[in-house]
Amino acid sequence: MKKTSLIISGTIIFAIGFGAGFFMSSLQKHDMPPPPFMEGSQMHRPKKHPLADKLGLTEEQRKFAEENHEKGRKEIKPLMEKMFEIRKQMDEIREANMAEFEKILTKEQRQKFEKIKNKMHKWEKKHPKPFHKAPHNASPRHQ
Repeated sequence: MKKTSLIISGTIIFAIGFGAGFFMSSLQKHDMPPPPFMEGSQMHRPKKHPLADKLGLTEEQRKFAEENHEKGRKEIKPLMEKMFEIRKQMDEIREANMAEFEKILTKEQRQKFEKIKNKMHKWEKKHPKPFHKAPHNASPRHQ
């Protein structure tokens, strides 16, 4: 009975950890090229503003839009930093849960599990998600 409940508990922990980890890694692993106005290492005001041009914004409106954008960016920056720290903590928890789950597996089960993980990693490479992953040791890209 203990073995059965241990296996069930481990499976549940694995499923939650693996699902959360798979979801988060799919959100984070794949870099997309930056939009044209963000090329380079930092965000800069583009020399041309296609949207502003299409809308026919006045210089006053353009100035307001730029100041408003900068204000929002400054407000978002600390939240982005918190988000990256939370993602790091989630990864650490997921990895610890996975290590605990793998402890209950037999040698044969571990081998099967490695094959399953490898298959999922190959699938992820073929089906990238359009999200950016910031390295854990890097600060957010909006600096």
